[in-house]
Amino acid sequence: MRRVKFARMLAAFAVAVTMIGVGTNAMAQSSCPTCDLANADLAPCGGPDGVIGFGDLQYVDYCVQHQADFCGRSASVCDINCDGTIDFRDYGEALEAYLTGVASGACVGTYGACCGINQTSCVITTAQACDALNVPQIPGDGVYAGDGSTCSPSACDCNGNMIEDSTDLMDGTSLDCNHNLLPDECDIANGFSFDVAPPNGVPDECDALNRYIFFRMDGLVPGATTSHAIRVTLVNVAGHESFNGEVRWAGPPVDAPDEHQGDPGRTFKASVLQCTPYYGDWGTSEYVFITGGDIIPGSSYRIQAIEQGCDEGTESCYSDAALWQVSSALWGDTVAPHPGSGSAQPDFTDISAIVEKFLASTTSPTKPRVQLDHTTPDPDRPVDFNDITAGVNAFLGVSYDSWVGAAAGPCTCPSAVTCGATACSTDANCGDGLCVGGFCMDPCRRCSP
Repeated sequence: MRRVKFARMLAAFAVAVTMIGVGTNAMAQSSCPTCDLANADLAPCGGPDGVIGFGDLQYVDYCVQHQADFCGRSASVCDINCDGTIDFRDYGEALEAYLTGVASGACVGTYGACCGINQTSCVITTAQACDALNVPQIPGDGVYAGDGSTCSPSACDCNGNMIEDSTDLMDGTSLDCNHNLLPDECDIANGFSFDVAPPNGVPDECDALNRYIFFRMDGLVPGATTSHAIRVTLVNVAGHESFNGEVRWAGPPVDAPDEHQGDPGRTFKASVLQCTPYYGDWGTSEYVFITGGDIIPGSSYRIQAIEQGCDEGTESCYSDAALWQVSSALWGDTVAPHPGSGSAQPDFTDISAIVEKFLASTTSPTKPRVQLDHTTPDPDRPVDFNDITAGVNAFLGVSYDSWVGAAAGPCTCPSAVTCGATACSTDANCGDGLCVGGFCMDPCRRCSP
């Protein structure tokens, strides 16, 4: 199994290198001969691919916001309209090409504010691109405010924080997980997205992660001030249904690094599942991301809290079972669009997201969204070629169980491995288990006294 996996890794490595390699065609674009569709085909971290995709739009957006080179390529390639300046007009041209498949060709043309329904979102673009925004996938009327018009906080501040929505998205103050140009909180408030399962401030279509599930303490016990333990019930573990109904417990939360060029100190709160309760302070509004061998793609879980001192055998001691029921994502599907979008999943967008995280780029998603490899992901480990390889193999149709091998799925509780019994230097010393701190543990990073 390990030899087969290594061979797959080599093949996927070649694909990944192609994806993150510098595109010679794009590098050669030192001047802008004409303002046409080809100028917007940048293919981030590679050469033009003949398609104006979301990645191209993100690339121009990065150039405009940071006025900096990216992925070893000059920012000059982002001068889409050939006016010698990289600004919102280039983003407007790229957006038009992305939405319509045809750039305006006007080069130094006219641009203005394109405001969505009830002026809840704004982008600076051309009239043609604004008209194209009036589609079901991108909420909004696509109303063009006129040539030369601009967005202002008063007109385009759907979350009411006195900051223009587009600035919120660029700064990371608000998220846009479904890439519809609206802050997620506005999607929910305006009914464009639902926030039901669970009600956590994240659009339901963006909730699912591959190897992590997450919760927020104030969503389980509002105003909690005492010590609690977090119980996770395995409701339906895909392909391992014999574990259905068993419970695990969230281990001590730690601040794990979330590698990001723009914010080197960024972290996320991580917890690894264990067999026994851990009582402590889980914060209030901060998300805690739980991982473990029991968290596998395409499965469902229930998260509940119990206050210290209450009887763990009494169901009334636990938070409402209906409050936080979650599902993990389709194997390899790391970012939107997700199943139901009409697009086969996973796709190259998902692989690109893993590559971006490997590069720690400023546009990369959070680690829990793209960390795929190993039976139990290590929150402290940076996203690497193993994760990229896993994503490529998922795209090629290799199942999660086939990728992980005999160690796939939940581990028994209590663990069958004795703590400190077998010294190790690598995972290979532990069979299907893991080498942690110099001693073997089971595939779920657990052992018993």
